[in-house]
Amino acid sequence: MTASLTAAAAATRLDITTSYLHRLTGAGYLRTVDLDDEVLYPAWQFSDQPNKPVVAGIDIVAPSIPVGWSLPAEHFFMRAPRAELAIDGRHQSPAGWLDRGGNPHAVAGILERFSYDIEP
Repeated sequence: MTASLTAAAAATRLDITTSYLHRLTGAGYLRTVDLDDEVLYPAWQFSDQPNKPVVAGIDIVAPSIPVGWSLPAEHFFMRAPRAELAIDGRHQSPAGWLDRGGNPHAVAGILERFSYDIEP
């Protein structure tokens, strides 16, 4: 799977208009990354479960993603299993954890350990 989708691809995946996609993004229900003057939607936030287009808790998790992370770094973090996120004894990736209804504050707490302040 690719690490990100364009706005057009994200709208198609969600079966919505790009206008509605932008409204969802503005309301904090989808995360975007600006890369080379293009707005991209990280793939980890889209669910593969029927009737559940995106993982829950993006509005809680997204603000905790460190500002300096590249798209590949974000993708790796969100897709790599972590011991702190286990369901029935199985380590889950942060994206998998969210997709299965895990508490988004647990993922945000892990991310906050990686955050740093950038002075203007």
